Amino acid sequence: MINTHFRNFAPVKFPTNKQISDSTNQHSPSPMPHTLSPHPRINASPPIVQCSLSIVHSPSARHYNSALSIWLSVDPLADKYPGLSPYTYCADNPVKLVDPNGREIWIPPFVQRCADLLKNTYNQAVKDVRTKINAITDNVINYFIPATIHNTAEATTVYFLGEGEAMPLSQELGTTLMNTQKFKEHHQRIINGETTKMSGYFSVDMTHEKNAFFIGRTRVDYKITVSSDKKYCTVTYLLFVNDGYWDPIAIGESVGVGPRPDGKGPNREAHGGHPYSFKVQKRVITFNNPGYDETDN
Repeated sequence: MINTHFRNFAPVKFPTNKQISDSTNQHSPSPMPHTLSPHPRINASPPIVQCSLSIVHSPSARHYNSALSIWLSVDPLADKYPGLSPYTYCADNPVKLVDPNGREIWIPPFVQRCADLLKNTYNQAVKDVRTKINAITDNVINYFIPATIHNTAEATTVYFLGEGEAMPLSQELGTTLMNTQKFKEHHQRIINGETTKMSGYFSVDMTHEKNAFFIGRTRVDYKITVSSDKKYCTVTYLLFVNDGYWDPIAIGESVGVGPRPDGKGPNREAHGGHPYSFKVQKRVITFNNPGYDETDN
């Protein structure tokens, strides 16, 4: 049955290589055989179509190679797109771009709306992911950052994980400062009436005190006030004035001919750290007036 069926058809004759070469050289500027077809951007007189090789030949038409997706002649408006090859079609992006009249490349409104929708959806998704990541990161960081600093380890954690905001020190560290020998000496002079100024400041070195290594040398301000009946005096201490955790590398650094307390950078801060200030603590002590007068300086 199969042989009988094909017996009704004439044998198919394919053109020889010489026939293809001769026909192609007659209508194409290239010696290579091309399968050419008309394109919607061509606005010219009716072309003459050679059916055997699908070649478009017209006095004003550009030949298009559908196999290679390129034009075989230069775009007459190539100067409008100097960054593109004059042989390309739609900037090599015919899925998104069209060129219906051969004069300009443009994006169809429907394609543009789809592109805008995808872009907006992508941007919103990225924004949502970043917001969630930031929230998770903040929660993790806040979990490790103490509300009040009690020791050197916590101070260093705040230095690397914090944002440089002023931090309060524990009341225990304030008490440790007031129990140092240097502070007791100054306080004894005040309550004995031996100080010559009603206000001033002095420094205390807490480097070797328990849990206070990170504080180092710190400043204490004081102010003495006399009651109206002059029987009592009050001294107000401000602890950790103009002090902070500037860097974990050194408490002091050499400047000029001698050392000075390290200050808030930039100087020797560790990479990725955030220097921060200590919040001032206030302590008030009342004692019998040893002879101070309101007019004392």
